[in-house]
Amino acid sequence: MQGEQQKIIAGKVGVTENTICRWVQVEHWDTKRAAMNITRPEIVNKILALISKILEQVQNLEEIDIKDLTKIITQIDKLSNSIQKLDKQASVVDNIETFRNFNHWLEARMSYDENVTPELMQKMAKLQDLFITEQVRKGSK
Repeated sequence: MQGEQQKIIAGKVGVTENTICRWVQVEHWDTKRAAMNITRPEIVNKILALISKILEQVQNLEEIDIKDLTKIITQIDKLSNSIQKLDKQASVVDNIETFRNFNHWLEARMSYDENVTPELMQKMAKLQDLFITEQVRKGSK
């Protein structure tokens, strides 16, 4: 998930490069990696930038129809609500960020703690993936 070469991952985990390649494809690592690299503050900033762009467009209009204004207000309201939701509850993105930080900690610990093994890291990754998958499913219901 950190952009490590597949050959290096295979060595750390103790499987073949072909196995890693299959995992990448079957488990959609590129999509998950993209999700891991987007933080909540980045999402909020992008939403705020979008609101700012909408407001600039409105300011540049000389005349505006009431129906168009209603649509614009609705858009801004929805975007604002998205920011509020992001600020109020832990999201899948928060969980992914926490797991990423935990995994960094474990990787560093591997060099001096014999209890942190590649097998443990592999089990942790599977459990974390299962947790995230279940959270995504709950959120889509």
